[in-house]
Amino acid sequence: MKTLVNKIFTTFVTVLLLVQIVSFGFAYQANKRVEVLKLTNQITTADTVFKNLFESRNYYLEAFSETAAKDYGLKQVFNEDTRSFLVALNNHKKRIDADIAIAVSKQYQVVGQLLSIERNGKKKTSVGEDQGKEFRHPEWLELPGQSYIYHLNEALYQISFSPLKSGEVIVGWVGFGYAIDKSLVEEISMQTGLHAAIVSKKNTSANWHLVASSEQQTETESLINSLLSNSNNEEMVITKHTIEDNGYQVIAVMYDFRSDILGTVKNQSMNLMLFASISILASMLGAFFIAKTITRPVNKLIEQTRVISKGNYDQSVEIDDIKELAQLASEFKMMQQAVLAREKDISHRVFHDPLTDLPNRNRLMYFLEIQLQEKEPRLALALLNVRRIRDVNDTLGHNVGDQVIKEVSRRLTKLNNENVFHLGSDEFALVWLDNNDDFIQDQIKRIFGVLDKPFTYHDIALHLQVQIGVAFNNPDNETAINLLQKTDTALHNARKSNHHYQIYDRLLDFYTIERLHLVNSLKSAFTENQLVLYYQPKLDLRASKITSVEALVRWLHPVNGLIPPDTFIPIAEQTGQMNALTKWVIEEAANQYTKWQKDDINLSIAINISAEDLRNDELITFLLALKNAKKLPDEAIALEVTENAVLSDPKLAIKLLARLQKSGFRISIDDYGTGYSSLEQLKILPVDELKIDKSFVQNLMMDKDDQTIVDSTISLAHNMNLSVVAEGVEDLETLAWLQARHCQYAQGYYVSRPLPAEKLTSWLPSFEGLKIKEKCHD
Repeated sequence: MKTLVNKIFTTFVTVLLLVQIVSFGFAYQANKRVEVLKLTNQITTADTVFKNLFESRNYYLEAFSETAAKDYGLKQVFNEDTRSFLVALNNHKKRIDADIAIAVSKQYQVVGQLLSIERNGKKKTSVGEDQGKEFRHPEWLELPGQSYIYHLNEALYQISFSPLKSGEVIVGWVGFGYAIDKSLVEEISMQTGLHAAIVSKKNTSANWHLVASSEQQTETESLINSLLSNSNNEEMVITKHTIEDNGYQVIAVMYDFRSDILGTVKNQSMNLMLFASISILASMLGAFFIAKTITRPVNKLIEQTRVISKGNYDQSVEIDDIKELAQLASEFKMMQQAVLAREKDISHRVFHDPLTDLPNRNRLMYFLEIQLQEKEPRLALALLNVRRIRDVNDTLGHNVGDQVIKEVSRRLTKLNNENVFHLGSDEFALVWLDNNDDFIQDQIKRIFGVLDKPFTYHDIALHLQVQIGVAFNNPDNETAINLLQKTDTALHNARKSNHHYQIYDRLLDFYTIERLHLVNSLKSAFTENQLVLYYQPKLDLRASKITSVEALVRWLHPVNGLIPPDTFIPIAEQTGQMNALTKWVIEEAANQYTKWQKDDINLSIAINISAEDLRNDELITFLLALKNAKKLPDEAIALEVTENAVLSDPKLAIKLLARLQKSGFRISIDDYGTGYSSLEQLKILPVDELKIDKSFVQNLMMDKDDQTIVDSTISLAHNMNLSVVAEGVEDLETLAWLQARHCQYAQGYYVSRPLPAEKLTSWLPSFEGLKIKEKCHD
C-alpha cells in the first residue's frame, strides 16, 4: 500500500514532468522555427547585400562613364593624338580606381584599352591586348546606360559604356569597369558572413571554372562544382545569382555549412536541455520536501495515537495543524488569483499604451508578423503623426497635449475599431487588410474627414492635423520591421515635403546609404581641399563681351568623383554647414578676383546666398570685413539670392540686403519667376538685377507663353531701373531674340559651360571681341 508521502510525491513529479515535457516540446518547435527563420534570413540578407553591392557598382560605373563622356578635353583628343587620349583616359580611370577603361571609335575599333595590373604589390597601368582590334560587342554600344561582363583572357570585368558626342553626333564610346575578382568576393563574404565565389563556364561545358573565391582556390572549385551539381545537399546552405548568361555563364555563389550558421541555435538547444534536466531534478527534490511538510501533521497524529495506545491518556489528541492546512490552502488560492490578476495587468501593459489604452508598438509588430505569415497576405500599414503637439505642450501644458492625443485616439477608433495602434507620443498606426489603391485612398480621406472637426478644450478650439505615411507589404518577401521602416520613410518624406500624406515608393530611400556617406565626409571636404569653384561666364549683350561670371561650387570626392551642388548643398543646409560653405565660396571667389586683376582680367564674380545665410549676421560681417581686407571695389562681388530665400523671412532679408547694397555689393534676384514674390515685395526689395529662370528661356523660341513672360519681365525690370540676366540660353536664336529686346546679359551653355578658373582664363581670349553671330558660329 502506498503511503501518503509517496502519493503526493508521485503526483507532484508526474505533473512537473508533464509540464516540463510540454514546455520542452514547445521550446523544441520554437527552436526549429528559429532555425528555419535564421537560414531564411541569412539567405535573404545575402541576396540583398549582393544585389545592392552589384547594383551600386553598376550605378556608379554608369554615372561615371556618362560624366567622363561629357569631358570636353577627352572629346578633343579622341581622334587626334592617341598618346594624349590614353593619358586623358587613364586620368579618368584613376579617378574611380577603375580596373579597365575602353574607348571605341565610331567604326567599332578599340582605340584605347587600359588595364590595371598588380605587380609587386602595386597597381600598374598597361595597354590591353584588344587595343587596335575590332570591338567584340558592338551591340552593347547601342544600349548605353547598362553594365556588361567583359571577358579578357581569363579575367572578367563589370563595365558600362556611354557615347562620346560632338553636338548630337556620336563619335565614339568610352567605358569603365571594375574587375570581378577576389576583392569583390571578399567584400561579399565580409558583408554576408557567408563564403563567396564567382564561377564561370561555357554553356557547352559541364564543369565550372573558379574566377575568384574568398577561400582557397583549389578546394573551393571542387566544392562549388559539387554544390551546383547537387542542389539537395542538406549539409550546406547555398544561394546563387546569375551575373551573365549569354553563351557564357557567370554566377555568384554564397554558401556555408548549415551547422556553422546554426551553431548558436544548437548551443541554445543544448542549454535548454541542460536547464530542463536541472529543473526536473530540483522539482523532484522540492516535491519530496513538500510532501514531507504536508504529511507532518498526519505523522504527528500517528505518533500521538501510538502514545495513547501505550496507555498514556494524559496527553490529549489535538491537531492544530488542520486549521493551518486549511488556512494555507485558502491563502494559496488567494495568492494564485492575485498572481493571475497581476499577470493579466502586466500583459496588458506590455501590449497597450498607458495613455490611450490602445494596442502599442509591441502589439503592432506581433500583429503584423501574424498577418504576414498568411499564404497571400494583402495589407497596408499607415503611420500618422499628429502635428504641432509640441506647440500645444509648450503653450497649454502636457495635460492638454494628452487630451488631444486621447481625442485623436477616440476618433480613429470610431473609424477603424480593430486595427488602431498608438506607438507613443504623437504617432499612431492603422492596419488595413486590403491594399487596393482605391480602398486606401478612400481610407485616407476618411481619416482627414474624421479629424476635420476642431477639438474644443476649455473653450479653446484646437485643429487636429496629421501627416500620413503609407506602405504596402511585399507579397514575396516582407517582415514587420521592413514594412514599418518603409512606412516611416513615407511619413518622413511627407513631413519633409509638407504633404498631407505620402505613399511609399522605393525611390524615396534609394540614395539613403550614399547620402549617409556624403553627410559623414562633407566636413572633411573643407579641410582636405576637395571643394573647387567653377565659373560660368555672363555675356554682355550690349558690348558682346564677357564682363562677369557666376561662381558655382563643386565637390571632387575622392571616391565618388565630381558631385554636383544639387546633391551636397541640401546636406550642408540640413547639417548646419551651409554658413561654412558660403564663407569658403566667398573667400575663394575673392582670391580668384584678385588673381585675375593681377593678370589684367576684369570680371565681376556673382556668389549665391542661401536663406540660412540671410539669417546670419556673422556672415554679413564676414563679407564686409573681407571686402575691406582685400580692398575689393564695389563691382568685384555680386550677391545672388532666390525669391524663396527672401520670402522665408522678408523683413530680415530686406534689412540685411539693404545693408549689403549700401556697402557696395550688387544684389541680384536669382531664379526669378519660380517663387511667389509679389510686385509689392519686388518694389521694396533692395536689388539691382533680375535673373530670369532658365525654365522660361530654354524653350523660348518654341513657346509663345514663355516669350510673353520673358518680354514682360524685361520691360518690368527696365521700368524699375534693374538690369536683366537670362539664364539657360542654349541657341543662337534665343540669344538674338534677347538682344533685340535689350536684355543686358545672357548666361547658358551656348555661351559656355561652367569652367575651372584655369580653363576659363585660357578660354577668354578666344571669345573677347567677337560679335554674337561670330561667337555662335565658332
